[in-house]
Amino acid sequence: MPAVETLSVLIGCQHAADASRSDDRSGLVYTEEYLVSRGAPLSIGMPKTGRRFPLLRLSAWMEGLLPDNPQVVEQQRRLFGVKGRSSFDLLATPMGMDCAGAVQFCFPHRVATVADRGGGVEWLDDRDLASLVSSLTLANSTWLGGRTFGQFSLVGAQAKTALQF
Repeated sequence: MPAVETLSVLIGCQHAADASRSDDRSGLVYTEEYLVSRGAPLSIGMPKTGRRFPLLRLSAWMEGLLPDNPQVVEQQRRLFGVKGRSSFDLLATPMGMDCAGAVQFCFPHRVATVADRGGGVEWLDDRDLASLVSSLTLANSTWLGGRTFGQFSLVGAQAKTALQF
């Protein structure tokens, strides 16, 4: 997977900011539309202003959105073929589609699609559910039950998945 240079940041399905790590535009800047909206800031450390927040602050915030367990982070890097070591690289994968605080990361050309996407449910039978729960109990780093999908907030250290009854 090639290095990602720019990601759009959505909060509550609204395009809130753009994050970049290119030499001339590194950091995070809120969109004009989001600045005038009633939407909350992405972080207390990055209040809604027209200024660009430096890459160091952006990186620290992004790192805080990842799982606390380094084994989980490494497993997800392998699963999604991420070669880079930064949180930016990992949040450019499906992991970035559902982060804490209703935050989503996507490529700039996908903003409209992501903002308009509906949810969905993959119904499991008893056997699939038993297999999923079993895989979660075998190793603390087995999130998503070995699946490459499953959207839920990522932070924390315990193995987890999302279920709907």
